[in-house]
Amino acid sequence: MNKLTLLLFCLFALTASSAAQPVWNKKIDQTLFSIPFCHLSAEGDRFLVSTNNDFIELDQLGRITGQLQPTSGQNAFFTSVLKKQAALDGRPYFIIAKRTNTITKDFILEAYRPGEGFVQSTYFSDSLGSLGWLRPQLIDLPNNTFIVFGRSFYRKIAYSETTGFTEIWSRPLDLPVTAVLLSGNQFILTTEEGQVLALDQDGNTLWSKGHNLKFRALKALADGFIACGRTADNRAAAIKLMPDGTAAWSKTYPDKEFFDIIPAAGGGLAATGVSASDSMVLVNLSEAGETSWRRNFGPGGGSQLLQAPDGGYVLAGRVNNRLKVVRTDSNGIVPAEKPLALNQEILNTKSIQTTIIPSPTLFFNGIADGLISLADSGATTLKAFSPWIAGLDSQEQLYLAAADYAPYSAPDYRSGLAHGAPDDFKRVWAVHRAEIRQLRLDFGVDQDLDEPVPADLLYWPGKGNPYLKFNTDFTPVETDPDQFPAPFVDANGDGIYNVYDGDYPAIKGDHIIWWMLTDSTRHPHSKGQPLIVDLFISAYTYDCAPGNAVDRTLFVDYTLINRSGKAYKEMYLGFFTDPDLGCYLDDNIGTLPDANTWYVYNGNALDGNCAPGFGANIPVQTISFMNQSLDHALYNNNPGFANPEPPLASPDIPVEFYNFLKGLWKDGKPMTKGGTGYNPGSTNYTNYTFPDNPPDPQGWSMCTANLPLADRRFVSSHGPFSFAAADTFHLQVAFVLHPDIPHPCPDVFGLVKPAVTQLQTWNDAGAIDLTPEIAPVYTLAPGQSLSLDATVPQATYAWSTGATTPAITLSATGTYSVTITGATGCTHAETTVVQMGLGAGGQATGPQWRTWPNPATDQVHVQFEDGGSTEIVASLFDAQGRLIKRMSGPASGFNLPVKELPAGLYWLEIQNENYRLGGQKIVVQH
Repeated sequence: MNKLTLLLFCLFALTASSAAQPVWNKKIDQTLFSIPFCHLSAEGDRFLVSTNNDFIELDQLGRITGQLQPTSGQNAFFTSVLKKQAALDGRPYFIIAKRTNTITKDFILEAYRPGEGFVQSTYFSDSLGSLGWLRPQLIDLPNNTFIVFGRSFYRKIAYSETTGFTEIWSRPLDLPVTAVLLSGNQFILTTEEGQVLALDQDGNTLWSKGHNLKFRALKALADGFIACGRTADNRAAAIKLMPDGTAAWSKTYPDKEFFDIIPAAGGGLAATGVSASDSMVLVNLSEAGETSWRRNFGPGGGSQLLQAPDGGYVLAGRVNNRLKVVRTDSNGIVPAEKPLALNQEILNTKSIQTTIIPSPTLFFNGIADGLISLADSGATTLKAFSPWIAGLDSQEQLYLAAADYAPYSAPDYRSGLAHGAPDDFKRVWAVHRAEIRQLRLDFGVDQDLDEPVPADLLYWPGKGNPYLKFNTDFTPVETDPDQFPAPFVDANGDGIYNVYDGDYPAIKGDHIIWWMLTDSTRHPHSKGQPLIVDLFISAYTYDCAPGNAVDRTLFVDYTLINRSGKAYKEMYLGFFTDPDLGCYLDDNIGTLPDANTWYVYNGNALDGNCAPGFGANIPVQTISFMNQSLDHALYNNNPGFANPEPPLASPDIPVEFYNFLKGLWKDGKPMTKGGTGYNPGSTNYTNYTFPDNPPDPQGWSMCTANLPLADRRFVSSHGPFSFAAADTFHLQVAFVLHPDIPHPCPDVFGLVKPAVTQLQTWNDAGAIDLTPEIAPVYTLAPGQSLSLDATVPQATYAWSTGATTPAITLSATGTYSVTITGATGCTHAETTVVQMGLGAGGQATGPQWRTWPNPATDQVHVQFEDGGSTEIVASLFDAQGRLIKRMSGPASGFNLPVKELPAGLYWLEIQNENYRLGGQKIVVQH
């Protein structure tokens, strides 16, 4: 591979997984009626899916960026939806056509304004027929007008945000319309009965043709129309129509029905619907309707189809009355199906997985409960982990915030900031380091972003972000942008987060989920007085080989900021932990005080008689404070499991919560060694429950205490400490899975503690994060040199140049990579492109050249600015670094054809016989 090819390969290898052609396969937990209304449209670089009862917005990576589930109280369902923007402030709102689920044949037009609800409801008479097909339908027109096609009538309607809906005119129709499009000044309609006809703006029929097809969808082509549906004998069909509605060709297929068909990039067609085996199907067709390939995506049916910007396909449909949205590559290939829901993200390594929601409670969410060990088919180790915060003011007044099983048990926290709007930021932000690298690469080449930005990078809540204007329910963000608190790298130093200035989130880990909470709200759980603190939480993981200790670890950082104006003393930050190791009925617990750790193990040699369990391959789950001391750890018993001794039961009032944080029992008595730990009269005090090794017959552990089975929960805390007004406090927690530890009474000191201690040593040395401070792109002027420094603690290095030093010095353009191997055993590879820059005089070295147009549809013209007779070579690479075409020609200029290429991002390299002249991003669009 020559240097030029290597340069481009490495440049785009960074993009291939995250941005070149993203693919996903998501089932969204929304129930659809039997009527298959599922409308898919492109909204800028977002996709909007409208179903019978909600709207869902997704970004290019398949993440939900907005969702509404309006309820009108009218037993109604949507048949058509238009997304609009308010003229004054750009706030989104929706115009909805609805039918009531009754025998009435009329319909309703309403506006839905996020934060306000349905407004300006207006009834229109019609005779729409059964609920089996989607009438009425809306066709958007300029100047806030649209056409509504029912069955007996079609109407032109004007909408005003102040006065509502006004009928401009109404025309008789009497057709079971299934699809409508506006072509020039004509409306082209298809019907359930096989008609295709054209109407002018006054309702006059211009032409009408009949076909043996129950039409479902209609799209415009350059030389006519393409339509699809099914035949009378229930076979999927497609038909090419001439401009006057006559058939150029008609084809049938082995599928049951097509619901949508579109022209495909680069020629041909694509259709979706229901296969012969009742699967959601995507079929690629030639321009003559011949099948090129067919893909099935599991049970269900495809309702609507779009061409993705990169040449792939986006489908929306349903499976078992659940919404399914799929993004394929250009060959229709997708990954395995994954669940998707609003405001939750899956965080995983190769060994563990959990679902994160914007809640104070980790792991518990009612959908995918628990910290899951992937190797054990869904068996979990932890059910819930929630912060407890308490302190005293100068008058000895107690302030307290706590949670246990939020959001299902009302917590003392809400989303957002203490001094921000109470309805803002009910969401999490999920970012991959590879996405940041791609963003920096895209920007670094030419100080411009050409590719769609992942929504969570665009809307990252960094200070002043001009794009974070709306919440995920489409309501305006009312918090002052100068208060947005998320950390970021300010590339241009203006103090404002903006990805289009080269800024990007400052994160830890290779995959992070970040969210914000405050206790500035009612406290129904603890009944305590609010402290008025903000709590920023980041959960993150590192990529590493399966089985490695880092791969088995989830890190969670808590940042606490005192917004109250008060100084607190005797402050504690602690956590309620409900450990459910497989079956929750036989959990044992213990502590490793000198390792700032608490843990759960199994009380028996076999696990799994009450829940998905671990069988004989039982792990130990540890939880450690990594940067603060564990000062107190005790337990309480679930009163719903048994009738615990009252002091060992869960707290009910503020002082009882505070007692647990201080290492005292519910009644304020100290914990003492032996038995349950509640031994009034004993002076053998301790701050830690069950601190000895379980197999030690002389130690105090649950193996020697012989306690009855119970559902036990931990309360572990750091404190006391002082917390002045405006102070910030940081606490890092590590959840480490230790698999296949021999039970019962495992040797925790010999088999678990060394791994915890080693992880702590790596963390203290900064040896876990292997990401060096190297940018994806550097610009080097002739005669200059550049140092690439990949130094991370306790690591070894292998550079593409052959060097094994932490840093290298270079003086030539090209691509340079380094593989870093850490003391942890994990590896990380980093690639940097060094491109040609400007000379000392500020002028580009070598001959000047340019290309146009860009974006291009048919061809790219390449030319030197000063002409000349030198032959130049233009090489075009795709987003995977593959050479697509190479042409040579005179410097006076020549054309590089791109018409046959799929839409997307490409890289054009120019060189002559003497040297490389540089590269440029080329966008192909059709």
